[in-house]
Amino acid sequence: DHGRGRILVPCRRQAGLPSRTQGKLRPRHHRPPWFRLVGKNNGYRDYLTSPADPCNVEHIPWIMRANGWREGAKLMDEWFTRKASTVKKPEDSDTTTITMDWVLELEEARTAYNELMDESRWTVPNDGQGRTPLQRLCGSLHKKGFLTDHPMEFTFDTPVWNLKGRQFDNRVIRGQKIPIIGIPTNIFIHDKWGAALGAFELLLVAAGEAEPLPDGMTHRITLRKKGVFMEDQYDFEEGQSLGYWDIENHKAGHNPFSSGCGNILPVTNDSFQKWRNQNNLGGDYLIYAQVKQEDIDPPIVFYCPSGTVQI
Repeated sequence: DHGRGRILVPCRRQAGLPSRTQGKLRPRHHRPPWFRLVGKNNGYRDYLTSPADPCNVEHIPWIMRANGWREGAKLMDEWFTRKASTVKKPEDSDTTTITMDWVLELEEARTAYNELMDESRWTVPNDGQGRTPLQRLCGSLHKKGFLTDHPMEFTFDTPVWNLKGRQFDNRVIRGQKIPIIGIPTNIFIHDKWGAALGAFELLLVAAGEAEPLPDGMTHRITLRKKGVFMEDQYDFEEGQSLGYWDIENHKAGHNPFSSGCGNILPVTNDSFQKWRNQNNLGGDYLIYAQVKQEDIDPPIVFYCPSGTVQI
């Protein structure tokens, strides 16, 4: 009946309502009622394949919404809607669904953000070549064309994807892998962040001015703002398992709830690749969260060699 305006409503038990056979009512605190709108003009995208199939990956955004994972549902619907492609163009990125404040509700991300924004760490070597973040910033500014024969300003007033390459430190969040059949594999985490993002990156950037000195060999750098933005790639590449998704009970996890497919949807990245091949839709893309920034007071002043690229 998809496309005909049909409304599917869960039973009273699924909606968190008390049974009619109980002697007295119980409070509805364990799950808010919800319903799944299959038809057109419901505010969400239409199913392209049968919603009666419990193994349909198009159920997953609805399971996400039932669990309150709204950002993940929106991003997956966006993937379903885009033209089939594995090419991720920066100008086609999603820059509005995910915010840094939302990202920083995750403790691991908040800890990493605080480390990146701590200016005392910027003069401490922290890479395999013994360089400090400020030394790497010299290389980033040179590579991006800001160390010229005239003063130049580098700001945050640019599309966020243009800041990629200007970062001078970073942290990968949820990048841990565990060996599965001897192969290091990312594990899909079933929560609101895992529903939206994979192993994502926080990148430290700065804004200020670069001024060439009379010696012709040095630039004076003045940093007036600092900030962190987020980047992730939304795709279904490689052979990652995404767990089991149960449309009837609105559950998701890594342990199957019953044998066979039945009401349980075992999903891998290959499931989405097959859907893309069948429907000629399903476009990979980049996700960015806009820079969360602060003033640097007082400004930081340091010096970069004008002709040496320190990438």
